[in-house]
Amino acid sequence: LALLLGLGQAAAWRLPAKTFQPAQRLRLPSSPPPRRLPVQALKAVPGLFTQGLAVNTLLASAGIAVGQKVLTPTGLLHSWILGVILWGSGSWKAWSVCVLYLIMGSTVTKIRKEKKESLGIAEGRGGARGPENVWGSAATAALCALSLRIPPLANAIGVPVLKLAFVASLATKLSDTFASEIGKGFGKRTFLITTFKPVPPGTEVMNGPSIRGMLLCSLFRGWPTR
Repeated sequence: LALLLGLGQAAAWRLPAKTFQPAQRLRLPSSPPPRRLPVQALKAVPGLFTQGLAVNTLLASAGIAVGQKVLTPTGLLHSWILGVILWGSGSWKAWSVCVLYLIMGSTVTKIRKEKKESLGIAEGRGGARGPENVWGSAATAALCALSLRIPPLANAIGVPVLKLAFVASLATKLSDTFASEIGKGFGKRTFLITTFKPVPPGTEVMNGPSIRGMLLCSLFRGWPTR
């Protein structure tokens, strides 16, 4: 028995050394590098403004060449300024949202234009937009876009909030345009939302919204603002 025990111990001592190596230390994965804040995209702003200058100058020149009627001459100039601001601050994405707003707003203004003109409630200048229309519609959106490029404001307010405010400001104005233009074109009974009394179509103060206008407005936002 002693001989067997001795042989067993000798065999154990002859086992490869790696069998008795201590467990290797676990290596934890290194933490990922900190995520860059969106406002650090400021470095790309000069390039974006250069693109904005080129694109908007080209489009404005083409509009003058074909005699566009969507904007007055001064309205075209102010739209050029707005376009450069939006492209430089929010790239083509912010710019294209505002262009879509202009196209849709101008299109709905022309619906039943003859009827509106006969009632004296059509948009002035044949629906062409002037500087007051440009900034009245997009001043808030332009401020939101510029705020994205100002680090203290972007960090304090929040990039998602500014983007939401940008889209919401244009959506609200577009819904108001649809409600009033469709209401003036197709509405038969209009009323003041403050008193619910019948008024002629196109009446100011809540714009005398019609039922048809309010229903269409709900597709874009939910209720007329004027």
